[in-house]
Amino acid sequence: MTKANKRQSTEGLSITGYRSQSNFIRRSNRRKRASLRRSFHIGSALRKWPAAESDFRRATELDPSYSLVHLILAHLLSQTGRHAEAEPFMRRARELDPLSPLSYALSSQVAFQARDYPGALQHANRAIALDQEFWIGHQMRGQALEQLGDHDLALKALATAARLSGQNSKPISLTGYILGRSGRSAEAHDLLGALEMASRQRYVPPYALALVHAGLGDADAAFEWLDRAYAARDVHLMFLTVDVKWDRYRTDARFGDLLARCGFTTIGTRAGKAIER
Repeated sequence: MTKANKRQSTEGLSITGYRSQSNFIRRSNRRKRASLRRSFHIGSALRKWPAAESDFRRATELDPSYSLVHLILAHLLSQTGRHAEAEPFMRRARELDPLSPLSYALSSQVAFQARDYPGALQHANRAIALDQEFWIGHQMRGQALEQLGDHDLALKALATAARLSGQNSKPISLTGYILGRSGRSAEAHDLLGALEMASRQRYVPPYALALVHAGLGDADAAFEWLDRAYAARDVHLMFLTVDVKWDRYRTDARFGDLLARCGFTTIGTRAGKAIER
């Protein structure tokens, strides 16, 4: 993998990287292609989770040896709070492609969403061991360390992720979130300004700014930017269902309203029960 590919911007995509769609389709014979194209199209939509799950399960049957589709299905199941169901697909993806840092980075994400922070850190460290310049591994390491209480190491990991990714908004916004939660509000506001300035030059997901405001405890601003994310069909809204960083806002009526507008009401309820357990 070239450095250019490693630093490729994924601002408008979820962590799974749906840009691999064309490679996946090329691997499939003509009989499979229509179903696989439909899988990726629906999988990136915000409102069609049941159909996406059905299509990805079908895709694993059509091409059981392709690790990426197992990764994406596991990620989708995790987003719906079904972490135990996600794990076999994630484990199979690692078995199919044991030298892929992406497999371990996404395993870290699924473990993180299941509130298994030591497991998330272990998978992230493995991703980095496989490729020290794979920025998503450092991103996953940073978010796991933050939940484990080591903010200094988390910020160091995120600084590395930002550098390797060409200043992608994901590590920058998570850095702002951690700074806000740590009481370093002036630094968090500086990052908000940097994100707003960057948005004049390139696309920056509104979700990124919402996350920093959430870290600062500014609920009104966080929901304003979440509304903008909804208007922009920002795919990062899928993280609202299970991400621990939004837990303190789940009782706010605006949060439930947003989940409903996104079509996540049933998912949010199911995920919430899984979290409570």
